[in-house]
Amino acid sequence: MTIGGLPESPPEADPKKITDFIAGMTDRYALNIYEKIFLPKPWAVL
Repeated sequence: MTIGGLPESPPEADPKKITDFIAGMTDRYALNIYEKIFLPKPWAVL
């Protein structure tokens, strides 16, 4: 089903679930997740 021409979001993208997940994070955990998602990994030296 579409809403306004856009496809409906999957159930796992429920905004309440996302905000609860973020609210339950500690600062250290949030920074670790941020690093894994957004910061590039260094190249290995052989």
